[in-house]
Amino acid sequence: MKKSYAVISASMALLLTLGGEIQSVSSVVHAQEVQQSVKNVQRQADFNPQQYANEVDSFIKDQTDPDIGSLFMKFTSQEVKDYGKYGQENKEQIKQIWGAGILFNFAFQGHSVIYDDLIKLLPNNGSNDVNLGFFPNTKSEKITIPNQENGGTIQSVAYFTPHKEGSTNANKTVVMHGGYRGNVDKGYDLDEAGVFYNLGYNILYVDNRATSQSTGDYVTFGQYEADDVIAWINHLNETKPDKKWCFMVVRWARQL
Repeated sequence: MKKSYAVISASMALLLTLGGEIQSVSSVVHAQEVQQSVKNVQRQADFNPQQYANEVDSFIKDQTDPDIGSLFMKFTSQEVKDYGKYGQENKEQIKQIWGAGILFNFAFQGHSVIYDDLIKLLPNNGSNDVNLGFFPNTKSEKITIPNQENGGTIQSVAYFTPHKEGSTNANKTVVMHGGYRGNVDKGYDLDEAGVFYNLGYNILYVDNRATSQSTGDYVTFGQYEADDVIAWINHLNETKPDKKWCFMVVRWARQL
């Protein structure tokens, strides 16, 4: 009988011991899971999409690599690093923000390094080489105009080409501005400019904001560019009151 009690007692002790070990292991595993969950919650809390979008925007704007392949390798490398920094659970959102950031920089960012690198891949480097070069006696001028985008000001550049001698259209001026991201500082990039010049008109050719020599943060696809052109017309009405404004030629699709 005593032997039976001894066996039962030993068995209970073993069960209690094993139960304690199992409970201890279970507690450790549970604690590790809780700790990892806390880390994940903390990591997710640290990932602020708006703040991260600003980080991506700043990173892209800071790049100056003249080769488009190397430029995108840098973007890809940084994106992969951010998966580890902010967690795989945010990977899809990180990818979306990078895609949006690259598209925004290409389409809207003033003096975009992405656009400048891509345009180099075109056979004629994105400009009409045949017609490069300003017409005779063209002079550039810079004025400070309001920037409705942020309430500040920008420096807007335009080029005034006087009419040919003996022209019957000497008192008429054609107002023009270039195509999307047109590099006007390298010469007229609109064939129409040559047409009007040969007809004897004066030409006022305005650099779009955030393009060529004009300052500004963003291309706005006409939203504020129209106000910039009006500012130039008002300026020349004051400085050249004898001139009449007869046409305005606008092209947003860049001639390649």
